[in-house]
Amino acid sequence: MNRKNIQSEYAVDKVERELLHGILTGRYRANDLLPSLDRLCAEFGVAYQTVRSAEGRLVARGLLTAVPEGKRVVELQAAIDLKLLLEVIDEATDEPVRKWNLVAQTCGFLRFMLNEIAERAARNRDDTQLEWLRHLVRLLADRVGLKSTRREVGECELQVTRVLAAASGCITHTAIINSMRSVFVSDLLVTESDTIVKLSEYWALVDAVANQDVARARELVDAAWWRMEEHCIEELKKLGWTETPTGATPEPP
Repeated sequence: MNRKNIQSEYAVDKVERELLHGILTGRYRANDLLPSLDRLCAEFGVAYQTVRSAEGRLVARGLLTAVPEGKRVVELQAAIDLKLLLEVIDEATDEPVRKWNLVAQTCGFLRFMLNEIAERAARNRDDTQLEWLRHLVRLLADRVGLKSTRREVGECELQVTRVLAAASGCITHTAIINSMRSVFVSDLLVTESDTIVKLSEYWALVDAVANQDVARARELVDAAWWRMEEHCIEELKKLGWTETPTGATPEPP
């Protein structure tokens, strides 16, 4: 690739990131038309083809749709993937209702998936995976005791969950857990050295997996992530949110 092509590719990347940021932050809302090509070219100081290429990438990702008038923004929750979902949550700091709504949905998704992971891990784990699980929970307890940072604690919780996913015997589980790293290491759900799942519940989960107690393993995971989901809903209620049949937030009277 020559220098001119590299510069062109860099310009397309930059415009794509800026447009994506506008969508994630709500600058461009669902069903909005993007500004015209002329306006975007003037705003970014680039050629028509650069903007067209950047828009084309977002069309391919399902975030924009082509209409006769131009490019229209797609409803995020109809087009979003897991990685993008976490980016939306990070960008939604100025819209707490939107943020907590998405976090609650993420917790709900994880609760259902982790139920299956725990159940399959209790059935299928081998001795090596069980030893890793015990080691990581001990390490997690040490980090909590030392009041480690949220990131350090979260990384350890992520590793515990990855071992469970590996023990489940399903490659898809591991891939999804890896993609959800931001949920574990950020302070979205808990802060500082707190754990998402209580330490006592982690030890109980290790015992359930060791004893191949499928029902108990599933029950522990379900209760922990249900608690997180309920926490999100409580935060939404404080902000005046009420669930409606369409899932929309009603306007205050």
